[in-house]
Amino acid sequence: MDQVMTASVNAGLLFISSIYGVNAVMFDRADEQFCLPGDYVSSRENEIVCQLLEKAKNKTAFFVKNTAQICYCLLVVEEKAMLVGPYRDETLRGSDVPEHLAEASAQRNEFLNYHRGLPMITLEQIKLMSRTMWIALYGSEVSSVEQEVSLAEYFDRNAMPEWDLMEEAQSQNGAQMNDMGFFFMEQVRSGNFEKALAAHRRMMSRRKKANRFILLNTIEGTSRLRTMISIALRQAHVPDTSAHILLEEYKLKMRIVTSMEETDRLNQKLIEKACALVRNGWSSSYSQSIAQAIDHIHRDLAHPLTVTEIADAVGLTPNAFSSKFHEEVGTSATAYITTQRMKSAAQLLVYTNMSMSSICSHIGMMDANYFSNCFKKKYGMTPTAFRKRGIVLEEWFSHAPDLSAIPPEKKPKKR
Repeated sequence: MDQVMTASVNAGLLFISSIYGVNAVMFDRADEQFCLPGDYVSSRENEIVCQLLEKAKNKTAFFVKNTAQICYCLLVVEEKAMLVGPYRDETLRGSDVPEHLAEASAQRNEFLNYHRGLPMITLEQIKLMSRTMWIALYGSEVSSVEQEVSLAEYFDRNAMPEWDLMEEAQSQNGAQMNDMGFFFMEQVRSGNFEKALAAHRRMMSRRKKANRFILLNTIEGTSRLRTMISIALRQAHVPDTSAHILLEEYKLKMRIVTSMEETDRLNQKLIEKACALVRNGWSSSYSQSIAQAIDHIHRDLAHPLTVTEIADAVGLTPNAFSSKFHEEVGTSATAYITTQRMKSAAQLLVYTNMSMSSICSHIGMMDANYFSNCFKKKYGMTPTAFRKRGIVLEEWFSHAPDLSAIPPEKKPKKR
């Protein structure tokens, strides 16, 4: 797991911990010493959980309940895993206490006091948190597996359920994220406020249909927004300090909202300021005309772009613009545009189910053969092979120029 993803996981776990007051940590999934935290977990239950972690594929969420009716959530992310818990999803009465914990009244009362002291999180809430984490880490349209596991069912068995049955359960649940989450993060990474706001409004449309203010739903929705923006800003190489100040300011203001109208206003302001941070990064790295050109490219990547059009938009002749762009960015404007289109296509191939023709339209390349040739030249394989591979490296995410790749003598001076 790379540093950006690790930071993203830690940020997500901190959010979960702070909102619900529950233990949330990351650990190595192959750790032989791993055991579920809590006073009412047996060695057999820990053995079963370790088998689950060993069998699990990447992007898997287990919602585990042990024999003492104590809940845990385990999210598998590459070679790591995240643990959320212990928590409870119901309030137990004395008659609900498992037999092995109710042999004496003092023992039963002690367990009930322990159980009632655990944070209360419903299955719907914990599933929402897990799906939000997938969006934050992988963009959107994540093909993930969700499995509810009652450890009591396997306590006396030597064998675990077959994996294909788990995958079948997931296919019935159909728990995949909407493409719009991916498009939203893509627009924030590009500093494109108008399109980012439109994507956000489409994501929030289902909440709007309820036409009422529900504090818990609002907190979850805005926290998910904040997490996605945090990841997008990292991928756009916005300094952590600047992103942290913005997100903390927004977090504090969201604690005192009293209506959906106020929530919408704050959400819009956050998206606007986040996109401005991305564009300001270009302004501080390049001269005004080249920063404007880069902004123009990312705003209109889906449309035909020519050097003449961009030069005219920034008030330069085509020759002067081409020379200045190459001097400051280290590559030609045409090559830069193609590179950004290929980066966008790479994410669309992995994180959505869009057809090739739709992807071509989205990145402004209507000739499928030309797109395929350009893609293979950059990534060494066809778009179809790339989609089957299913991996996008971190350095391919960002739409922002990689300044470290520019030779020192070509790095622009701040003006």
